[in-house]
Amino acid sequence: MKACQPCFVSSVRSSLCSRCDPRSRCRKAQPAASTHKPYIYLSAGVSKPVFVETLELAGESGTTFNGMLCGRAMWKDGIAIYAKQGAKAFEEWLNTQGVENINNVNKALEAAYFRYDKIDVKEPALA
Repeated sequence: MKACQPCFVSSVRSSLCSRCDPRSRCRKAQPAASTHKPYIYLSAGVSKPVFVETLELAGESGTTFNGMLCGRAMWKDGIAIYAKQGAKAFEEWLNTQGVENINNVNKALEAAYFRYDKIDVKEPALA
């Protein structure tokens, strides 16, 4: 059977047909089988819900990712607020929705592994 191709809808889970298990795709994509080096997920400008869902799927699949790097996924929805309502409204958005965005990502990151776990260090050295 040929692998399914994602249809690129708004959700990672719903972009795959019913025959595909997105957790299986995460496991297959995991570089851990080919390297012991740490790796992170990049948001690559996708929406915040899709990025958070990707991190959740990575955690559910048992991948040993070490974190994430994101920018636009966290703040791009606030730009329209700034453009239409000004800096004060944008600051309020950052203090409410912006904080909620970061909290959602932090929750999804609970599944991440610390780098020292991957390289067999029992405790990180503090400088």
